[in-house]
Amino acid sequence: MTDQPADLLTAAAQRLINGAPEIADSNIAWTLAEWLKDAATREAAKVESAHRVWPNPDADDIADRDRWIANHVDQHALDVARAVLGQDGGQ
Repeated sequence: MTDQPADLLTAAAQRLINGAPEIADSNIAWTLAEWLKDAATREAAKVESAHRVWPNPDADDIADRDRWIANHVDQHALDVARAVLGQDGGQ
């Protein structure tokens, strides 16, 4: 599995849609999955926007772009996704 936030969020949403056993109430699982899918869409849009701001970056600009992306990740959604997937968030 990739470690890109949007991909992680999507994988967690899919696990909930497929029936994560940790959440017995399917309505809660569905709502959480929708929230994670929306978060994944926002994360992908942030990355795309950053690539538009820095379209032809040199090495310094790449570092700036990557730092900007990292500083704008929805950590709450990412923590939930990691919990759903059984991963240690490292926090």
